[in-house]
Amino acid sequence: MNPQRDHALNYGRAVWGWTALTHGLPLPERLQPPPAPSGVYPSQGLAMLRADESPDYWTSGALAALVRLGTRVGHGHEDYYSLILHGKGRLLYPDLNVIQYEPAYLGYTHEGIAHNTLLVDYQSPRPGQFATQQEFAPEVKYFAIHGSAFEDVEQSRTLLLTREYLLDVFHAQDQRGRERVFDWVMHGLGRLYPGRPASYQPSHELVPYYWWVDNERSRRTDAAWQVDWIQQSAGITPGLQPLGKEWFEQSVGVRLTMLGVPGTQVFCGDAPITDGPPYHRIEGHPEGSSPVVLVRRLTSATTFVALHEPYTDAPMLTSIRRLDTGKDSSLVAVRLQSAAFTDYLLLSQVPDKERELVTPGGEAFRFRNYAYLRLAGDQLVGRGAILAFRLRAAKQPRTVRLNGSETAVQYNAGFVQYGSPPAGSPEIESDRQASDLEPAERRAYVHAWFLPEEVHLPEGGERQATLYLRSIGEGTAQGTYRVLPPPGILVQPERIEVPALRHGQTHTVRLRVRAHRQAPPRLDKIVLQPEADAPLVSVTLPVSVGVVVTEDRRLPRLAQFVVRAPGYTMRGDHFSGVSYYLLDADGHRRHGRIHNTNFINGFPGVQRGEKWCFRYRMPCQFIWRGPNTLTVGCGGWYSDDEARLQYTFHAERIEIGLVPPTRPNVEHTIWLGNFDVLLPPLHNGSQRAPHEPIVGDRFYFPHPVYRQGVLLTLPEKKPLRYFGAAISFPLHVGQKLVLQFATPEEAKKQLLAAQAKPAQGESAAAVEIAVAASPGDNQNTDDRRLQQAIDQVAEQGGGQVRLGPGRYVLRNSLRLRERVSLLGVPDQTVLVPHSWKVVPLAEDARAGSREITLADAADFQVGDGVAIRDDQTSGFAITTATLVEQIGPKRFRLSQPLVHDYGVARRARVARLFPLISGSGVAHALIEGITIEGHKQLAPFYQFADGCRVAAIYLYQCQDVTIRRCLVRDFPGDGISFQWQSRGITVEDCVVENNNVFGVHPGSDSRDSLVRRNRIVGNGGPGLFVCVGVRQVRFENNQITHNRGPGISVGCHDTDNVFLGNAITENGRGGVLFRDDRDDHGQPAGAHRNRFEKNVILDNLPSPESPNSSATGLPQGVIAGVIFQGTHSGVVLRENVIGYSKPNPNSAAIVILGQAPELTLERNQFRHVQHEVLRPK
Repeated sequence: MNPQRDHALNYGRAVWGWTALTHGLPLPERLQPPPAPSGVYPSQGLAMLRADESPDYWTSGALAALVRLGTRVGHGHEDYYSLILHGKGRLLYPDLNVIQYEPAYLGYTHEGIAHNTLLVDYQSPRPGQFATQQEFAPEVKYFAIHGSAFEDVEQSRTLLLTREYLLDVFHAQDQRGRERVFDWVMHGLGRLYPGRPASYQPSHELVPYYWWVDNERSRRTDAAWQVDWIQQSAGITPGLQPLGKEWFEQSVGVRLTMLGVPGTQVFCGDAPITDGPPYHRIEGHPEGSSPVVLVRRLTSATTFVALHEPYTDAPMLTSIRRLDTGKDSSLVAVRLQSAAFTDYLLLSQVPDKERELVTPGGEAFRFRNYAYLRLAGDQLVGRGAILAFRLRAAKQPRTVRLNGSETAVQYNAGFVQYGSPPAGSPEIESDRQASDLEPAERRAYVHAWFLPEEVHLPEGGERQATLYLRSIGEGTAQGTYRVLPPPGILVQPERIEVPALRHGQTHTVRLRVRAHRQAPPRLDKIVLQPEADAPLVSVTLPVSVGVVVTEDRRLPRLAQFVVRAPGYTMRGDHFSGVSYYLLDADGHRRHGRIHNTNFINGFPGVQRGEKWCFRYRMPCQFIWRGPNTLTVGCGGWYSDDEARLQYTFHAERIEIGLVPPTRPNVEHTIWLGNFDVLLPPLHNGSQRAPHEPIVGDRFYFPHPVYRQGVLLTLPEKKPLRYFGAAISFPLHVGQKLVLQFATPEEAKKQLLAAQAKPAQGESAAAVEIAVAASPGDNQNTDDRRLQQAIDQVAEQGGGQVRLGPGRYVLRNSLRLRERVSLLGVPDQTVLVPHSWKVVPLAEDARAGSREITLADAADFQVGDGVAIRDDQTSGFAITTATLVEQIGPKRFRLSQPLVHDYGVARRARVARLFPLISGSGVAHALIEGITIEGHKQLAPFYQFADGCRVAAIYLYQCQDVTIRRCLVRDFPGDGISFQWQSRGITVEDCVVENNNVFGVHPGSDSRDSLVRRNRIVGNGGPGLFVCVGVRQVRFENNQITHNRGPGISVGCHDTDNVFLGNAITENGRGGVLFRDDRDDHGQPAGAHRNRFEKNVILDNLPSPESPNSSATGLPQGVIAGVIFQGTHSGVVLRENVIGYSKPNPNSAAIVILGQAPELTLERNQFRHVQHEVLRPK
């Protein structure tokens, strides 16, 4: 930099860069904002209208409209006569530069369809001759542009901007009287809510000309109509852009009302908000597009009369009515009414010509160009070339000001008269209060959408989706949805009651979607159908099972293979065979950002030297589709014989590799990018310097907001280069990379496992004791050999049993022994059940007997772990045992006597069901680094035995046992359970997820234990179920989230426990539930003297399958973080955060349904709740 401040001035933006900070003029101590005048700027090709022109404009959120003139400017688009609107502190109608330097064949960003203007015969406007008129008064800003942007078409756009609204009149006509197609376009931000939504039907009419618009619907109408855009985030994701919470807490709407004209067709759809198809929307975001309205008329001349009214809570205008101008299409007159004022707006499409208008009601006007009159209370204000008028008024105005000067008027027989208006009969106008909008157009409807936008189920598994509801229109709307799932799909709830909602009010419902275990892989949809003609908008939820590959040919130039899987969604380009579209398991967009204008590679781009074999939008030679594969032949710089690419799609991961006949002796460079966000990776490798590659084979790229990051696994340690939004690394034929989404906890296990792998040449058996995984089948499973190793160590006085990497298939439980440590390699030592099986008993079985007869014994054998029950038994009345001897074709002897009678008439049955690790009466033992995959989706039962008898890890009357760094998932019962007077149990640093019943279940007088630093997520019941008589247990720093039951459930005689520093979020039936348990005499058995300190209890909402009234006892519609049923004394809630991330109606931090004597509440933070403590009557 130099004193002349002229360095790099060849870049016009340099004055806004670092030079201004170091060499610019000093700023004054107190900055005074300047005025903000409206103006016309021909050299810049625009006019700017501001409702507030004072210095307050910069912070007032006042309306401002920008209009493009007919002049071409540098780097400009075909956007002449287009409109941009700001209001209420938000950009309402944008002009988005979707792709910088967009290739012409894409036909969007540069064209008229991407802007808020008029197209004729599907063509974009062109620069041409024009003239403008303007008058900027304090009350109203008038601007008109007249000219031509199409051959043989005269057009004009006239605006009247007040502080409350913008009147927008666009007139066009063919000079030779020929019929033309006129398309009027308006883009907004937020979500779009059409009035009379049921009148819109799916359409594809826009595809041939405006193919970037998707989710297209249309209607035909001769009457006036309206739509609302409502934005809260405007497409911005919290945490990704530097905006505070205030931005996301504000809701702003804009209502577009267009007066009716015969032969009008209205289209609604989703236009791009970022980039271009197929990655032009921000999936997983409630406002992930720029919704567009297109109005089409086939005629020789037409006038589009639109009113744009921004608002925060609800629109203020109650009536919008066109005044009859006869057959004169060059004259527009509108009367607007609200509770505060009545406005008359008159416009002439013929400049400077004197115009006259007389209404049937006797009102009359004489003016030139425009007239604006506002009657508000006892004041009348007018602007424009007003020559005369006669208006109806209930009383004589106290003051009348025309064009800023006080003016004398006459008042006679209910009319205010100025000058010599045209003669007219002063008849009584019966419909003075009426609106051009029909009641069905104005009335409230409930609009609906889902997040995620699709549900992808594992085979036999389940997911959740949230239904979002918003009412738009006058009055209230309510009703009932009937949920119609396809065959093989189960949805709870089956009916959805929508409460009465007024304009802008919202409601959410969480749906639980489950695939039947025999449901085949396919794509289908769930339909929500309104009952009894309720004012609810029907909505569908696409649902897939397993890995499903389909084709989307709606846009031939951009035809795509669509791969839906439980762990991701991907699109593969027909043209290039390369993908540029990737969503994570939660439906969030993760790939597709155009970084540094439009230079893109896709995933994977494949390069050999400096030339490309595969790259996004570079043609390939062919694509072969298999059941779960795509094979792509090279069509770029090389032939198919030299490069061939293959994708293999699994439920949770994508494998990508180079396959024969790719030249085996050539190294290729693989590119993955550009990702929307790709933070620097965590890895198991090394890097000599920040600018050099990272050499490793596991790379985890966390996301700053979403729960999952990108986990990349390479076949061996390779040098990876990180470019911020993209990465590259070498690959040879026969090698595959694995791409998947993972949480930080899952990724950490992968990285630790990779670090724990033996070095090349070192035998894995060196770290194992007499055991290795073997292929699992009926004759050769691992449980007996593992048990022998455990027993051998125990008989030598204790020690360690190390299980190396591998999958160990069990037909019975591994039984812990005293002073034995069972150690695995995190995430690589995996215990799985051989299979779950349930069959009926062939005859009754008596308590105390050790023999049972099965109806079908074909799949059972000696050594199997089993559970026996009937319909009248549960808990400790279920027998768990081992089949120790077969004494008949279908008869077995048990290791333990039956604990109860089981009758065939009561559906007595036996299941091959067992804890994968169990301990009974064991002391001083350790379980560490073990993964248990329970295969609950393969279990022929939902819940056979609860955690009192069976869990993935089950301890019974044990002492000083530690469970550490274990992963327990998908078990058809509880995750981890310790029961029956267990003491000194420690459960720490574990992940307990997606189990059918409870997550962690201490019970049966267990005490003096520690549960800490665990992640308990997605379980079918409470995340932490504190059962009976649990005392002096410390629960600290656990993450308890997304469980379908309450986060923590505590009740029967559970006393003197401490819950410290836990994150209890987004669970299904409240954060903490104090149960109304009873003893054998029916008396309250409360949870006394429990302390909850420094916990975060947020966003816990009722699950769809269990409404508040049945699950928690709450009054209908009430939600709460902490719920007291029954009687619980001496409870302490101190320094907790309780509530919701955003306001929720009928919400409370604490609800006391029973009694809570001696309840202590100290220094808690209550967020977004209507009641801190609620005691319903």
